[in-house]
Amino acid sequence: RVANAFARLVGARGDVGHVPVHLGRDHRLMLAEIDALPAMQKAALVLRYGHEVGIDEIARILDVGPETVKTHLKRARTRLRHRMGVTDEG
Repeated sequence: RVANAFARLVGARGDVGHVPVHLGRDHRLMLAEIDALPAMQKAALVLRYGHEVGIDEIARILDVGPETVKTHLKRARTRLRHRMGVTDEG
């Protein structure tokens, strides 16, 4: 159910999509890291920031509570920061 809803919104493969060659290295790396996130984290992140869907709507789409969506978003952002080498200091 989640996969079907997500696929309709971000493409049949459920990934971030084709990465254009002209993107910078950091941008391509970030898209690859987003694509490697666990399914629920990726779905929440792409819906929230890629499609500007609200927390309550994401919760409805993914069939989870709003607090669960917030948890997935926080975990996804934390994982991306770590994988991209971003620290709180800079």
